[in-house]
Amino acid sequence: MDQFLKILTGQYFSQLYYCTPLWLNSDTRWNLKRIINSAHYKGLRIAAKDFKKKQSRSLLDKECKRATPTQWGNYAVASLVIKTLKNNEPKFLKDSITTTLYTTRRKPLIGRFYNNAKGKIGKQALHNRLEMMDLVDFDWIGQDLSDDRIRTYLKRTFF
Repeated sequence: MDQFLKILTGQYFSQLYYCTPLWLNSDTRWNLKRIINSAHYKGLRIAAKDFKKKQSRSLLDKECKRATPTQWGNYAVASLVIKTLKNNEPKFLKDSITTTLYTTRRKPLIGRFYNNAKGKIGKQALHNRLEMMDLVDFDWIGQDLSDDRIRTYLKRTFF
């Protein structure tokens, strides 16, 4: 099963998850999420040889040691946001992200984001799609964290 999961990850999931961090978020319509989740679990069922769908999806995730598409999307976006703000590159993206970033008095080093869209059209802007960053519970604003440390903290948060 390990060999097949490596092939599945390299050939199938890499294509399936291409650009999912950008459009697989809380504002995505349920039918689009359903299509992605269905494709994800079809691959896992083949890997686990569960052709008659006897196992639940959560058991498949545990057995195959895979994240759900939503978990993966949240992890990837959080990593990109933190690295963009840390490195100040690209500048236009950092400026866009910081328009909806705020901190609280109790936790000044943990950033929160809000959606400032007035209608459906504004929800497509990147800075309005970062509400999943509220799940991040470690100090990341202004900290000089290495990429490995960021990855470790985010894995603990989302998986």
